Amino acid sequence: MMRMRTLIQMIAAASMAVALVPFAYAAEGDSVPDQAGNTSVWLIRELQAQALKTAPAIQNARLLPESAEGRLMTSRMYPNPTVEVVSGQSRLRAGTPLTGNVTEITVQQPLEWPAAREARIQGATAGLNIAERNRLQIINDVLADVRLRALEWLVRQEEIRFLQDALDLIEQTRNRIAVKVETGEAARYELIKAEAEVLSARARLDAVRAQAAFTRARLSQILGVRLGEAFRIEAPQRTIPESVNVDALVAKVVKDNPELKVREAELEQQEQRLKEQRVLRRPGVALQARTDQEPELRTRQVGVAVTVPIFDTRAGVVREAAAEAQLSATRLEGRRYELTQQTYATHATLVAAKRRVDALEGGVLKQAEAALAVAQAAYKFGERGILDTLDAQRVLRTVRSDLTAARLEAFSAAAELDRLAGVYIELLDPYRAVP
Repeated sequence: MMRMRTLIQMIAAASMAVALVPFAYAAEGDSVPDQAGNTSVWLIRELQAQALKTAPAIQNARLLPESAEGRLMTSRMYPNPTVEVVSGQSRLRAGTPLTGNVTEITVQQPLEWPAAREARIQGATAGLNIAERNRLQIINDVLADVRLRALEWLVRQEEIRFLQDALDLIEQTRNRIAVKVETGEAARYELIKAEAEVLSARARLDAVRAQAAFTRARLSQILGVRLGEAFRIEAPQRTIPESVNVDALVAKVVKDNPELKVREAELEQQEQRLKEQRVLRRPGVALQARTDQEPELRTRQVGVAVTVPIFDTRAGVVREAAAEAQLSATRLEGRRYELTQQTYATHATLVAAKRRVDALEGGVLKQAEAALAVAQAAYKFGERGILDTLDAQRVLRTVRSDLTAARLEAFSAAAELDRLAGVYIELLDPYRAVP
């Protein structure tokens, strides 16, 4: 009953959490499967659903409750009886011919204190809750990582397109400069400068392609499936949350954070262990039945065996259990405070990154693009040199690079807030096997 009430409370808490976090998932369209049945164009939520099926970390996490269920089953068992059989022969001292076999049978059944048994079962139930909540914590972390890697891959693809366009533009400029150098209209220094810009742009493009390949490989590793060259992700309509109520978010973290739930179950387990050890300080009781069979006599006896705690009063075990329970409570409070401060800090990071993204997208990027267009037009009409055009192109690449970094920082902060709040656990019914 206690376990059932705990499961119902956790399921209710997971249902209430949906309304408190407005940025868990964005609206997305349908995916496009290929002829082999594999999805080549993925939605982020489909990647997360795939992770629930094939991610090695999640598959391993499913095994965590197995041993805990075994310990719970063991805790419900009653102690086994002890049967002792002794057989021999008897002979009178007077030397009379009266002889025969002698048999002694003793059966002893230890009894449990009901409070000790209940505490042991509750402690094992708390252990099962620890294992199941550890499983949910792993699922939450994996799904958060999948979303972050998917958004990172989208950003890298956009950055590759920008850098490829910039490289094409620089190469066109370099070709025009080469023609002018051959005709004597421009100095060779301008061509050398343009060649250097081409090499720099190409190196940056290769580096971003390598980062995109690494992100795809990391995502494949998390999912446990190979994502080929045709792998694509459909960009969601909204990737950065517009606004977040930090106070409501902190309250949700304190209430639903998977790690805190694990520590709460650990505290419950330690408290039940302390209760069990205190009850075990009482005298141990066992029922005992005995029968003796002699050649001319049969005896039956029933009694009680009591273990008197004179020398070993279990004071050390009780003290150890009390210290472990106190330590678990202290760790829980300390971790709750740490996660609260981490939530505030991550929220501040998200707000700052979003401001950078808005500033770069709303003004700086447009200004850099306009400056490049003016520099190109001035160079075309001979009003400015090629160095001004190359400088404008470099400034535009820098602005776009800063925009990419700001977006990644915002994505990372948003995914971390989702992970802290445990919103990804809402994708499945807690304590039910994932199909």
